[in-house]
Amino acid sequence: MKIRQKITSLAGVIILIMTFVVVYSNYVGKHNTLHALTDKQLERYNDIFWSLIDSDAVSLQKMLTVLVNNHELVTTFLSANRQQLLAESKPLFEKIKQQFDITHLYFIDKQGDVLLRVHKPEEYGDRLNRATYLQAKNTGQVGKGIEMGKNFFSLRVVMPVYRDDEVVGYFELGQELSHLIKAFKKLT
Repeated sequence: MKIRQKITSLAGVIILIMTFVVVYSNYVGKHNTLHALTDKQLERYNDIFWSLIDSDAVSLQKMLTVLVNNHELVTTFLSANRQQLLAESKPLFEKIKQQFDITHLYFIDKQGDVLLRVHKPEEYGDRLNRATYLQAKNTGQVGKGIEMGKNFFSLRVVMPVYRDDEVVGYFELGQELSHLIKAFKKLT
């Protein structure tokens, strides 16, 4: 082979290698940029989601504060008269369900047995062992978090009920997360 052909062939190989390096570098750079943007967007969505959860948890806690400070409701709860408790609490539940997307209202005795599920009055008597209930029981303060129910994930807030500085039971409100997903979609 002539020297000229060798130089031309070598130059062609070098140009081919340089083209590959430039294309690959460009690809890697764009991939890294896209990855960084995706991570930032996911972090933003995560922050929005947890902000919505925290806001709703505060609202549930405020509603529970009103309920546990309702002397008549607590007195009926302590009498363990399920029918009277349902009659008194059902109108309250329907109102907050419609206005605030509340899906669950529980009355739980001191031992952790469900006295009444206002949203499903036919289901009662079972002992709770969910994390939010146990958190409230073990600390004597509000327990809250996201938990899986029978069908859906729900934000749950459990508040101890006190009489004469002693825990006499617990009230619980819950919201299925479906309404949060709709709100999240609107924000994003």
